[in-house]
Amino acid sequence: MKATMSTLLNDLLDSIRKERQLITALNHEELMSLLPRKLALLEQIEKLCSKTDDIRPLAEDEEVKQTLKLVKEENELNRIFLEEMSEAYNDLWSLLMPTVYNSKGKQEHISETTKGTNFSAEA
Repeated sequence: MKATMSTLLNDLLDSIRKERQLITALNHEELMSLLPRKLALLEQIEKLCSKTDDIRPLAEDEEVKQTLKLVKEENELNRIFLEEMSEAYNDLWSLLMPTVYNSKGKQEHISETTKGTNFSAEA
């Protein structure tokens, strides 16, 4: 069972590393095609854990613990990168589509840009 868990965790680690490469390359198509593989690996790991009566020996194994630590670190790096990229896009969007508050205090996008800030030529 340890060999199976190690193999699954190493495959998951490889998938997460591949995920980062695709994220940084902005390759959305391949990133979306990687998602089912990652989910399948997580399902297999979950099934393996649920079939095991006593998971403590596996959880205390140094190789498994080290691989789990790497999986967590790599996944966290991907999360941070995606979060920062999302913030950058949101900042850019807010510059292109400014918001104002309506009479009810809710934010809404301005439908027309103010004079001098749109992309068409002014008369």
